[in-house]
Amino acid sequence: MAFTSNQMTKTSDKPGRRFVHAPISFEATIRNTKPTTTNDPSFLVASLRKSACGLSDDFLPALALVCLAFSRMSLSNTIPCSHGVMKVVTRAELQNCDAWGRAFQNRCKDHRYYEIVEETLQNDFEHYYLLLEDSSGNVRAIQPVFFVRQNLVEGVPGNTRSVVDIIRKVFPRFLTMRVLMVGCAAGTGDLGACDKSDEAWTAQALRASLRTYARQNKASLVVLKDFPANYRPSLETFALNGYARVPSMPMARLSLYYENWDDYFRSLSKATRKDLRRIPRGPRAVAIKI
Repeated sequence: MAFTSNQMTKTSDKPGRRFVHAPISFEATIRNTKPTTTNDPSFLVASLRKSACGLSDDFLPALALVCLAFSRMSLSNTIPCSHGVMKVVTRAELQNCDAWGRAFQNRCKDHRYYEIVEETLQNDFEHYYLLLEDSSGNVRAIQPVFFVRQNLVEGVPGNTRSVVDIIRKVFPRFLTMRVLMVGCAAGTGDLGACDKSDEAWTAQALRASLRTYARQNKASLVVLKDFPANYRPSLETFALNGYARVPSMPMARLSLYYENWDDYFRSLSKATRKDLRRIPRGPRAVAIKI
């Protein structure tokens, strides 16, 4: 079971509205400038005067303050949610957090599994953790999330893919979508409530803050990835507020009814047993236990 919410927005760039370009130029400026400098409105006015050509100087101070407020809001790692706040943290910031060890304590994949996944899958994913606090400042949940850039032409026939690959040499992000995934990058998802009774509260807090977080990070889609059916009562708040429930890929399980390796070996065909006997059995052989 997965929930998705489309966050795509349209922008307008009409002739005569030159102030639309000012925030874009401003963002490009602050990336190459010391952070302490960008907090000075006079510096912002000077930067905007260079980029917003044709705009009256009377509007520049007000526009500078708007850009400053926008930049601070977009870079903020704290988002208000229902009856509390959501803080975006990294795994390094969770090392001294006691709640991190309690978030998945009753799951077969506890917090250590998420740490291994982040260390292993670093190239294709951006891993973050949403620390959910109530109005009293108590940490009630820590929810792992990650960003991925989805290829929209995955599985498309070769001729079309060839054309897209040529275009991507110039525009690498052509026909891709940045997606915010809630859950685990390798496996089913779980709510990171520190107590099972807080699962409904956790779902409400996530529902109230995920769209804002996705919008700040320019993600076009929010997905609650592969949550089992037993979470449906808690996650019903998503279905009632603009999210769509989509069936996940079917899970598969293989039961091995064998007492030991020899019992399993006797069940194989003659050709398979012959191939297995060719495998060298030396001191480096791995012991197989069932």
